[in-house]
Amino acid sequence: MMVRAMGLEKYAESYVNQSLFTDVKSGMWHAGYVNLAYREGIIKGYGNGKFGPDDTVTYGQFVTILLRLLGYTESDIGKIWPNDYIVFAADKELDEGTDLDANDALSRADAAILLYNTILTKAKGASVKFYTTLNGYASSAIAIILDNNDTTSKEGDLYALVIGASGVEMKYFEQKNRLADGFVGAFGELLFNPSGEVIGFISEDMDFLDIVVSKAKISGITDISGKTYKISSSTPVISDGSLYVYGETGYVKVNSHLNQSARFYTDDKGDVKYIYLTTGVSAKDTKVAVAALDTAALELEEKLGIKQKYYHVVKNGVQTTKDSLSKYDVAYFDEMTSTLRASDYRITGYISAAAPSVNAAASITVSGCEISVLECAHETLASFTLGDCVTLLLTDEGSVAAAYPADELNTEMFGVLSLDGNSVTLCHSGLVITPNDISANPALNGSLVKIDAFDQDRMDCIAVSKNVSKNDVIDIKANTLGGKKLAAGCAIYEWGGSGYVYSLEGELQKSSTDFSAIYHTDTIGAQYISYYHVNAIGEVDIIVLNDVTGNYYEYGKLSFYSDEEGVLSYKGITVTNDKYPKESTKYIYTLSGATSYGGIALGNYSKNYQKVASVAKLTEVKDLTADSFYLNSEDEWYVNLPKAKIPVSENVKVYIKPTDKWQSGEEGLLVALSSELKITVYYDRTVPSGAMVRIIVIE
Repeated sequence: MMVRAMGLEKYAESYVNQSLFTDVKSGMWHAGYVNLAYREGIIKGYGNGKFGPDDTVTYGQFVTILLRLLGYTESDIGKIWPNDYIVFAADKELDEGTDLDANDALSRADAAILLYNTILTKAKGASVKFYTTLNGYASSAIAIILDNNDTTSKEGDLYALVIGASGVEMKYFEQKNRLADGFVGAFGELLFNPSGEVIGFISEDMDFLDIVVSKAKISGITDISGKTYKISSSTPVISDGSLYVYGETGYVKVNSHLNQSARFYTDDKGDVKYIYLTTGVSAKDTKVAVAALDTAALELEEKLGIKQKYYHVVKNGVQTTKDSLSKYDVAYFDEMTSTLRASDYRITGYISAAAPSVNAAASITVSGCEISVLECAHETLASFTLGDCVTLLLTDEGSVAAAYPADELNTEMFGVLSLDGNSVTLCHSGLVITPNDISANPALNGSLVKIDAFDQDRMDCIAVSKNVSKNDVIDIKANTLGGKKLAAGCAIYEWGGSGYVYSLEGELQKSSTDFSAIYHTDTIGAQYISYYHVNAIGEVDIIVLNDVTGNYYEYGKLSFYSDEEGVLSYKGITVTNDKYPKESTKYIYTLSGATSYGGIALGNYSKNYQKVASVAKLTEVKDLTADSFYLNSEDEWYVNLPKAKIPVSENVKVYIKPTDKWQSGEEGLLVALSSELKITVYYDRTVPSGAMVRIIVIE
């Protein structure tokens, strides 16, 4: 291995017939390597004329050889062997990824890691890393490997995104030494010989993050949990073998991949440097499989031809483990990101249309929802006709992969009833069903409902009822509720006790898939849980929380009205902020108490006027200055109050009283901090229950 690292293997044969050690006989397979290594000064033997070719190599011995390879001698390292050598190697970080003592026997795997670390290190007195001195090396380029076995180009079979000083481009290369399949999707340095052929790849430890796209704007990308990532307008976007610039057409391309996977390559600051959009099931050669057994992981690996021992698992848009895979899951494998993408999305209903026919459908309509159909589903659809009740198994992108009779496999369905009561958006899959007739109490509009009964034209929606006991505590770190595991992609909603449901980030009629919006606690007590649902395999897949974050309120200046004109049958309330700079419409207000700055959560309509379901009352702190505010290590804004440090909401509302203008977010906060005026903050809740600054007023 050391001779190969020096690029001298082709010279080893000329040393085969020398006898430099008494126990390395001329003609032995290893003789040329041992003798050449001795001539190069990286081994010395035991000093008694013997080398010990059959002896186990120790960590101390190997580290000594590595340091000699880099040009270091006893005068650089120290005279105490092996201790000085172990310490010196650790200082050079040659031992990263290992945990060995001096006399530990060295495995071939340990040797590979140590040697890899060494060739990424500079030799004594050198200005370049050791691998640039390897025999055959001529140049290198930073790249992301997209494919290492492409047969479509005459220019070569390795396809990569190459990043140079003048920009980025997609290129093909011939391979002198074919790269391992595991490098597909990796970021690092391609190594070339003088002919421009690939001879190796140095994988760099660039972080990456896999998300499922919910929406993309020119300012950033939002995933299905509601979290938004800021994206630079110059960020390269890789999609379907082509390259786009995010601020030009890249964000449009991302928007065409809604509910599909994207990989962000990020730097050490967490900034997104490159975006790769997976092809998902849109690629014609993508193989899709359905797990028919309880041993789902092994079955899917076999059906999808997954050979690597280690790969990522994403189920329902959330990174998880093989243990989360279960019977009836639909999956496909993304080679680029080494990711098995699975889902347990299903819909049960009556087939009302299919094009061109049910058994050869490109699309099928169930309960008013038209869904694209993959070819792999045709076999299971062959026995159905229009009017049949069927359960469709869906990919994570919402395409039909298989069909079962509803009396064989029937799925409980939950969703959010639209504000007008005419449709339901299913939890998890996001499919919108619009049957001819929805039977639901208007008071349920905007809330979570269970879809209780079907016939060909009608759907019944009923309210979910509280089902929580005192032991049903959510452990955020353990990802459990009452000891039950949370399912991958568990849909988490929040409401104020009545009215509409929101994600934990405050998006109307959306759900979250994690608790990242809750910063102040690792547990959520039963008193804050309104409802949860357990799926067929015993995991919690839906949770409704009651007033935990406060993010769902619309914050601003509140104004109260009596029914002077006889328009409202109750008192009215409006809110003024950056969204409603000239005051919102009047909402019905039946609650007691009034406050000048606060938040309102909306509920259902009454005689054409929308009700306020709840009001957030805020605590006022006056006479602050810019010095009271600071950024923490994670670039989050806090205000230092006399008795507590309280975070500032990302969507904080800022009222600039001298100009009667409203702004929001960090932009508004920076205006307040640079104004040199007195600052008043308004925060909700108590510090132990997650207080957060919601409104800032400067005057």
